[in-house]
Amino acid sequence: KLPLVSGSALRWEGQLTVYNYGEGCPCYRCLFPNPPDPTTVTNCNEGGVLGPIVGVIGSMQALEVMKIAGNLPGALSKQLLLYDGRDGKSRVIRLRSRNPNCAVCGENPTVTAPIDYVVFCGAGAHDKN
Repeated sequence: KLPLVSGSALRWEGQLTVYNYGEGCPCYRCLFPNPPDPTTVTNCNEGGVLGPIVGVIGSMQALEVMKIAGNLPGALSKQLLLYDGRDGKSRVIRLRSRNPNCAVCGENPTVTAPIDYVVFCGAGAHDKN
């Protein structure tokens, strides 16, 4: 029941969105009900992350938090910002609305407490020993 300001970075690219904020806004699980196959997921060590991309996305996350805290318009609710640091371009795409059958925020949720992420995904962090 709380907003999630989510950012990610990999190589030259970053993403930013706000989940679960405002009418009809999806939570993360609405959009990604099942984890990806663990063999298709890279980690920061193998994929590479550029510090400046993390800085850009982190600064944008801070701005989104300020908008939410100040109840200001313009938060990236129901939108995903895609940032390309190599080309210096960004674009925003619209996300689908909340899923009424979502296991977390749907009308009859089946996930009502934290779950074991490693068990749910079938894999843990691969860049840790």
